[in-house]
Amino acid sequence: MIEFEPALKSLTAERVDFVIVGGLAISAHSTGYITTDLDFCYLRTRENLKKIVAALAPFKLRFRHLLEDLPFVWDKRTLQNGTNFTLVTTIGDIDLLGEVAGVENDGKMVRRFDVLELERRVVFFPLAWTVVHPIDDKSLLSNLTEADLKKTDAEILILIAATDETFASVVYTRSSYKTSEIKFKHKFVNMYNEVKDGAPLSIDINKLPQVEKVEE
Repeated sequence: MIEFEPALKSLTAERVDFVIVGGLAISAHSTGYITTDLDFCYLRTRENLKKIVAALAPFKLRFRHLLEDLPFVWDKRTLQNGTNFTLVTTIGDIDLLGEVAGVENDGKMVRRFDVLELERRVVFFPLAWTVVHPIDDKSLLSNLTEADLKKTDAEILILIAATDETFASVVYTRSSYKTSEIKFKHKFVNMYNEVKDGAPLSIDINKLPQVEKVEE
């Protein structure tokens, strides 16, 4: 099973131009699909090849079907001499695709994926948890307006992994929100019920989808 997060973080940190395809892309837009590797199409410019080499080098790549005693050099020349690569790494299988039908690779604007840092991560699931990305000076969304996001056809993908204690297995859920589905200058209402003396802490699940406008 591929560890998606470190791979995507490394690719975005190096500002690699790439488009996710295959199983992970399907999972982000549908349900019931399980994928065990990461497939992405990359821009084949010299500068981008250099970025890919730097981004994936920490994961000790090798060709998937190459005998272990045969030498393998991971550098820009290796990428220049090939197009599609099936690789095994310390975080799982990765497929680099230089050519994919439907993905332009001629230097025109392509979709970029960035990882948004969360305010906090949870080690256990409470009654309710609102996933928050702080929009501060370090945020990729800083100074972007609603018009900016619509112009670039921005989309928020949410991938959550958790552990099912009953079966000791990892479970996943995913959602996708286009700009037209995002309510700007709004926040979720407080779902917690008022606690009376001796009463247990509880939430009102009817308030789960409810939002309220934020005062400017």
